[in-house]
Amino acid sequence: MLDELDDIKSEYGESRLSTISQDEGLLNREDMIKKEDVIVVLTEANYVKRMPNSEFKSQKRGGRGVNAANFKEGDKAKLLVCAHTHDTILCFSTKGKAFSIRVFDIPDNSRQARGKSINNILPLDSDETISAIVAIKNFEEEGFLFLTTRNGMVNRLSLSSFKKVRNSGLKAILLKDDDYLFNAIHTSGSDNILLTSSSGKSILFEETQIRERSRGTQGVLGIKFNQEHKLISSINVKNSQLIFVTENGFGNKVSIDSYNAQNRGGQGVISIKTSERNGNVVGSVNVNENDFIILITNKGKTIKISASDMSTINRNTQGVRLQDMSDDEKITTISSEHIDN
Repeated sequence: MLDELDDIKSEYGESRLSTISQDEGLLNREDMIKKEDVIVVLTEANYVKRMPNSEFKSQKRGGRGVNAANFKEGDKAKLLVCAHTHDTILCFSTKGKAFSIRVFDIPDNSRQARGKSINNILPLDSDETISAIVAIKNFEEEGFLFLTTRNGMVNRLSLSSFKKVRNSGLKAILLKDDDYLFNAIHTSGSDNILLTSSSGKSILFEETQIRERSRGTQGVLGIKFNQEHKLISSINVKNSQLIFVTENGFGNKVSIDSYNAQNRGGQGVISIKTSERNGNVVGSVNVNENDFIILITNKGKTIKISASDMSTINRNTQGVRLQDMSDDEKITTISSEHIDN
C-alpha cells in the first residue's frame, strides 16, 4: 500500500498552494454577516426588525398579501425600507436628530415575530420617536440628504456631514414648535423633487431651488396645503412612473411627464382623487416597469406587486384596487423595490 501511495504522489503530487502561519489576520464583524437584500420595518410602537427580501413573493394586485409581523394590539407598520445587510441606516427622529446604525445590527426575525424595541438600540428621549429611515451604501460619494417636515418645510444637507454620527445623535434640522421631521431622502444634487400631501396634491420642483445648508438650520417652505392635511411623501424623481396609494387599498400609476416643474411653495396639482371609497393618500413611490411596490396594512398584511401589473393612467383619477382588505383594515406603509436591469 505504501508503494502505491508513493506512486500516486510522484504522478499526481504538486507543491502546497496555501501557507500555514501563526498570523490570525484581521476579521471584522461584518465579514461574518451574510450579504443579502432585506426589508426593514419599524412600527408605531417603535418595534423594528429586518426580514430577507426573498420571503416575499410577487402577487397580482388585488390580493390579500401575507403576514409580515405579529403586531401588538393597536400597533401598525410606520416605516418600511429595502436595504442590504451591509448598508448603514440613518434614523431621523421627530425632534430633528439623526442616529446611525448598521443594518446587520437590526434583529433578524421571522415574518411573524414582533421585533425589538428601537429604544433598546438608539438613545431616544421618552417623547421622541423615529420618523424617517434612509439606507446609505457609501458616505464617500457626493450627494445630499433632503429633509422634509410634516408641515411642508424642506432643507438640503450634505451627505458627508452625516458620515460620523456620535452615539447620542446629531442635530439635523431646526423645527418649529408645532412641526416635526417627517422624511429624509438621498439625492444627487441635481434631482427633481416631488412632494405629495394627504389630499392627493403633488408639487414637482428642482432640488437646486433649495440651497445647501448646514446641519441644525430650519429650512424653507416646500409645499402649501390646508391645515387639515399633512405631507405624506417626498421623492427624488429618477424613474418614469409614479404610483400613489390611498389608505383604503386603491392606487394609480401615472407618468412623470404629467407634471410640469414649478417653483417650491405652491399647492401643486391633483395626483389621485381622495374620496369616501379611496380615503386619504398614505404614500407614493417612483418606479420603472420592472420594479415592485410593497404595501403593509395596520393588521400586518403585506403584499408585493409588480409595477407592470398596473396600467398607466391619467392624473386626477381614483385609481384601481391594489390590495383586498377587511373593513377595519387600512394601508399604513408603502415602499418600493428597484430591480437592476
